Order: sequence, then structure tokens, then C-alpha cells
Amino acid sequence: MDDLRFGFGKNWLNYVKEVNEESIQAAKENIQLWVGNENLNDKRIIDIGCGSGIHSYAFFELGAKEVISFDYDINSVRAARILWEKSGKPKNWKIFQGSVLEIEFLKGLGQFDLVYSWGVLHHTGDLWKAISNTNYYLTNDDSIIWLALYQGVDTFQHDLKLKINYNTAGYLGKRFIVWKEIFRIMKRRRVKGKNPLTWNVKRGRGMSTYYDLIDWLGGYPYEVCTVDQLSNYMAKHGNWGLLKYNDDEACAVTIFKKNIDDVEPMYQTDKY
Repeated sequence: MDDLRFGFGKNWLNYVKEVNEESIQAAKENIQLWVGNENLNDKRIIDIGCGSGIHSYAFFELGAKEVISFDYDINSVRAARILWEKSGKPKNWKIFQGSVLEIEFLKGLGQFDLVYSWGVLHHTGDLWKAISNTNYYLTNDDSIIWLALYQGVDTFQHDLKLKINYNTAGYLGKRFIVWKEIFRIMKRRRVKGKNPLTWNVKRGRGMSTYYDLIDWLGGYPYEVCTVDQLSNYMAKHGNWGLLKYNDDEACAVTIFKKNIDDVEPMYQTDKY
């Protein structure tokens, strides 16, 4: 598995060069959409698998008391530190290299009011252990857990094969696969009456269609779970209740809090 593991950090080092104020603002607006008017000034926030660091940056800009970011990939750590330097090297934003599967590492971080991990835990090679470690070591009774996880159960075998093919291809083979997917995006845009030549649009959360595509094609290890599977697991392992969700994208986005019965579905479609 390690031989095929995708180097996410190289992708995010390239992406972070394009991050601007518009990107940061989009990331901040997405956070505010999901957490509402909750005051972040007294919150310790952890960004698991911080990637480019853009969302850690957004949490910092929104006034979080403390932001802790970590990633398994050293290049992702470097990318996040570029934004940390851009923000003035704040003492209340710390960035580490580490794994959510490493219990001793997690124990040294403390507990957090908001645990955030977008599109990461399904790439660890042990999804359910990663979720369990997140719940057990990083949270207190008042924490909320905000996760985005791939839910493509029906297409899993096809998607897994695509990722293996991408990661075992040479440079030219990778470029062929990328452009094949780009042409598919262009075709979908044309069918919807959109300009196919403007396929590389800025996406929600301050992200980029092109770099998201590379992330998707390369993203291995790869696991999936449905909202129901995740909700049942969370309920059995700590009495976590589903507070908000959006299952209208490739990644199901969920927010969990303990002892919650009321669920608020959220839909913010951002497809090509």
C-alpha cells in the first residue's frame, strides 16, 4: 500500500501558490455556513490532514483561540507553513507532521472544541481506526466533529481501479488520465449549457477544480462509507449524534455532537 500511496503534499504545494484573498474568503464563508454564528474566539480547533493549510488559515482569520494543524505528508506541512508565514507566524497557530493513526502523537495534542477533517480519514489506510482515534483522543463532551468522507459505495471498485492505474502510471500516463478526466468535465459543462473552456473554475471552500481533480485521481489509500454507516458508528462509539449533513457530493459532509437528536440537512451543491 505504501508503494502506491499518493503524495498529496506535492499537489498542495502547487495549489498554495494560487491561494489569494478570494480563496481565503471562500473558505471562511464555508466555515461560517456550517458552524453558523458560533463564536470561535474561545475555541481550540484541530485540522486533521491540513493539506494546503487554507482552512486552518481560515479558522485563524475567523478568530479561533488556537489552531492546531497536522498532516502525515511533509510537503503538506510545508504548504501549510507557507500560509502560516503569510499570516504573520501567529503563536496560536501551530503546525505538525503526524498521523491520526499514531496514538501517542494524538495524546500529546490535548482536546479540542472543534475537530475538522475534510477528505482525509478515508486516505489513511484504516478509516475506522482513524475515526475512532479522532473521537477518543481529540474530543471532550462539548466538542463538535466535522468530517467529509467519500461515500461512493456503488462506484468503489471502479474508483479504486482508477486510482491504482493513476498511481502506477508514468508521467505521460498520468497526464493522459488527467486530460481524459478534464475532457469529461468539459463535456458535462457543455451539456449543462456552460462554457467548457472555463472548466477550471474556482470551487467552494476556496478550492480549485484542477487541484481537486489531481487529489481525486491520486487519492490512495482509498475507503468509503455512507452517512448511515458513519452515523451508526458514531452513535455506538461515544453517543455522537448527527447535527448537520450534506450527502449531495462525492464526499458526504457531516457534523456530529454528543447527545443530539435533531438533524439539519444542508445542501450546497458545487458540481462541475
